[in-house]
Amino acid sequence: MSQWHFDFKDWEEAFEFFYRKRCGYEVKDDDGKVLGFRKGNPNFVFVVSTGAYVSGYWVEEGAEPDEETQVYKTVEEVRELERRVREERSKTVNASLGGVIV
Repeated sequence: MSQWHFDFKDWEEAFEFFYRKRCGYEVKDDDGKVLGFRKGNPNFVFVVSTGAYVSGYWVEEGAEPDEETQVYKTVEEVRELERRVREERSKTVNASLGGVIV
């Protein structure tokens, strides 16, 4: 089973990584020429965990929600979460959110 972890501070990287793994992406050479397309995996989900020692964002297959874990199973759900995170982040200037947006 594949899974990748991102700290909450790396939220932009986490979302970008999810979209690449889930939806696929163009493979380009050093000059920017498109060489092909790497197909995504529709089984990847986006996870927000607040559990001790595992808190952060996760991209993985087959995750299920529990009391410390919110699982976003569709691209639409992830895009909505990203929109909310961006909106809340735009309200802060050099400050911590002081909490997790789920």
